[in-house]
Amino acid sequence: MDFLGEKTQDNQDKPSDEIQQLQAQKASLENAFEQLNADRESLKQELDFAMKMINSSPTYFFTASPECITLLMNETMARALGYKSTEVIGKDFIKYFVFPGEQLHVLKHWKELQNHKSTVVFETILLNKDRSQRAAEIHCSAILNNQKEIDVIFGVGIDTSIRNRAQKIAAGTAGEFEPPAEDSPRRIEEKYRQLIENLAEGMFVVQGIPPCIVYANPVAAEIFGYTIEELIEMNEDQVLGLLAAGDEPAILRRFEEVLKGATPQRNELCIKAKDGAVKWIQIFGQTMTYNGKPSIVITFFDITVQRQTLDHLRESEGKYRALIDKSPLGLVIAQGIPPRMVYVNEVIAEITGYTIHELMNFSLEQTKELIYQDDRALFFGRYQSRLAGEVVPSSYEFRINRKDGQTRWIRIYSSRIMYNGEPAVQASFLDITGHRQMQNELQESERKYRTLIDNALIGVYKTNLSGQFIYANNAFARMLDYNDPDDLTRVPVEAMYCEASARSRFLTVLKENGRIDHHEIALRTKRGQEKTMLVSAILENDIISGMIVDISDRQHMQERLKDNLEKYQGLMLNTIHAMASMLETRDPYTAGHQHRVAELVLCICVAMDLSETQVKGLHTAAMIHDIGKIYVPAEILSRPSTLTESEFALIKIHPMVGRDILTKIDFPWPVADIVLQHHERLNGTGYPKGLKGDEIMIEARILAVADVIEAMSSHRPYRAALSTQETLSEIEQNAGILYDPVVVEIALDLIKEKRLLIT
Repeated sequence: MDFLGEKTQDNQDKPSDEIQQLQAQKASLENAFEQLNADRESLKQELDFAMKMINSSPTYFFTASPECITLLMNETMARALGYKSTEVIGKDFIKYFVFPGEQLHVLKHWKELQNHKSTVVFETILLNKDRSQRAAEIHCSAILNNQKEIDVIFGVGIDTSIRNRAQKIAAGTAGEFEPPAEDSPRRIEEKYRQLIENLAEGMFVVQGIPPCIVYANPVAAEIFGYTIEELIEMNEDQVLGLLAAGDEPAILRRFEEVLKGATPQRNELCIKAKDGAVKWIQIFGQTMTYNGKPSIVITFFDITVQRQTLDHLRESEGKYRALIDKSPLGLVIAQGIPPRMVYVNEVIAEITGYTIHELMNFSLEQTKELIYQDDRALFFGRYQSRLAGEVVPSSYEFRINRKDGQTRWIRIYSSRIMYNGEPAVQASFLDITGHRQMQNELQESERKYRTLIDNALIGVYKTNLSGQFIYANNAFARMLDYNDPDDLTRVPVEAMYCEASARSRFLTVLKENGRIDHHEIALRTKRGQEKTMLVSAILENDIISGMIVDISDRQHMQERLKDNLEKYQGLMLNTIHAMASMLETRDPYTAGHQHRVAELVLCICVAMDLSETQVKGLHTAAMIHDIGKIYVPAEILSRPSTLTESEFALIKIHPMVGRDILTKIDFPWPVADIVLQHHERLNGTGYPKGLKGDEIMIEARILAVADVIEAMSSHRPYRAALSTQETLSEIEQNAGILYDPVVVEIALDLIKEKRLLIT
């Protein structure tokens, strides 16, 4: 029984130990379960954090299987394409989301990624749900499993449709990385962590008002120029110091509104980097809970270059549009068949008489009516060929019907372009109606001019340098006794010259100057008669164009005229001498006075370098300058005593009397005016009109000085001749007062050098 009793006791103790073991295992399992739940909650928060960051990013994110099946697409990309995030899962990425014309291009890159398991970058056109298009730049990377095979393809995209004129902003990629060994929640966590760390955008998590940074990724640190640690350790003032001056109140107010539930908005913000550089960033914020606290996750990227580029493009576009709108050429862009105008500038409206709005809303019938009926086949045929890409002449002329009924001639210059993604024809229009009218007028003028030239009295011709006639008119043929121009042009030019060397001299002058005017040549007529011709010609390239006049009769006439002129001039000189002699017979005391004055005048004129015409006129006037004294009684002229006032007044009218006598003689020089003014003085004390300074002609001023010098140095009935010194002193003292100082200076020099004798 003891044995049995012991055995019973042992059996009773054994269940108790098992229970204790089971209880210990239970406690261990409960602890493990609690830890697992804690890990799951932590992982869930991290995954929520990662997904919020991904969904709030302005960048496209998607994952797909190697077979192109879409596994995930962030809200930014799905919304941009017109889908909900749940609608895209399971769809063939290339088939549903890539424009058909780009699918082979994308598939090529997809296969390249599968073959090389490396990152590929390409530009393509995505297809929206409504079948519209959207340009994008895509970066795709392969994420591998433990067997180094592609587990999933991760893609990052940037929408370039809005920024197609700006510099593309480079987007970062996740790159290749080795996943953790176990296929566990940690593996997923590691994937998302790498995605966040390798975002193309900067990322902050901020808390509090004023905000402080509790998380920053590497791109954020690079944009601001700080390390991640420096950003996280910043106090509130330093964080606000990252903003451009003046933006702080608005940013703080916006943070507070978002934390209270306001809808986040995409904004552009000006910041200051660590090195002082001012940059522009585009930001998007979204609320979340981070480490148990309300937070805002902010994604942003540097758009400084983009802003600068867009500003420059806007400025350039503004200038370009102003240039196009105000261009002197009419500009049109047309698409489709029948053609539809999609752009029209103001000049086209002016040319056609329609408004821009009317032109851009033209029906086919209105477009046809705009084109002149006879030119429609040409216009529409050229348009269709150009739109189809065929090679046709880019420029031609046609007519249009203006709104007011006028017909206008137009020259068009066209080319094929892509406009809003579709083929189009861009055309420049120039109104050449005035040019056409001018052409017609020129043609008519040319016809009239040709008729006029052919029948002109002056000879007209064209030859080349080798001496062959190209053209000659009827007058030229008649001058040289040929029947007609054809008969003339068969003869070499050299054969017409009387002197062989004359043509060589003619060509030498013509080649040196390009033209020759009024050149005399001697030509031989068809009958062998010599004629003197006056020719004017120009040389253009190798063609000589000229006009020719027969001056043979004119030469004879000129010779006769020359003989007659010489006779006339001889007769006139004889008359002048006779008049001078007649005066001297009435006044023997002044005999030879006019002759000596004329000699003095001649010496002064030569020294002053006067023209030949002035010298001849002045010398003639000097010979008879006192002719007016013929009306003065002889007893007054020869009286040895002082004259009375009335007698001197009679003397003072002799210049006017002389002028009246001489105006009746047709001198080729102003002899009468010189005689009238020879007693005028610079200060106005002379007579008969009291002229001053430049009112007295230069010839009269010279005659006045010569007259005074000769009179003072000669004997008179009322006084003896003055000495040379007294004469010189008189005119020198009154130089610039009574007498022209230049004339006085020259006369004094001549007398002192004894080139002018006065005694």
